Amino acid sequence: MITSETIRIAGRDQQFFRGGKGPALIWLHGVNVVTAKDPVLLDLAKSHSVTAPVMPGYNDLDEIKELRDIHDLALYYDDIFEALDLKAATVVGHSFGGMIAQAFAISYPEMLERLVVISAIASRTPEQRAQLIARADALLEGGAARTVGGALERWYTPEY
Repeated sequence: MITSETIRIAGRDQQFFRGGKGPALIWLHGVNVVTAKDPVLLDLAKSHSVTAPVMPGYNDLDEIKELRDIHDLALYYDDIFEALDLKAATVVGHSFGGMIAQAFAISYPEMLERLVVISAIASRTPEQRAQLIARADALLEGGAARTVGGALERWYTPEY
């Protein structure tokens, strides 16, 4: 079972999802929202102790005002891991989360047992990268609800 929890970091609330038993695994989601019913988290929790922070800006756009770039996000995730008393873990990043995971690995290699990057922005064609950036812009303008419908249409097709 995955549960939602909230901690206070630097004067702001940080939501994350946690569940399972086993070796520590950090899930850094992409531009689509993560939930306690996320099938990836549920599957990973069968063999790992999973922690999945909600990316800054998903619950409140004010959360990202002070974050200038991907390196600031890596610093922010270090603050989260420290607050949660997470030591070395497998860090898995998907999509935009993969890009953050790479920046985190460069800045904090001692925190990683393993790094797994899935479909990160850096490995996409210029057209695919532009589409992803457009989805991220839509997220910033209207919140996570604006990206869910398109994701479901892409994911649940015979081609996918």
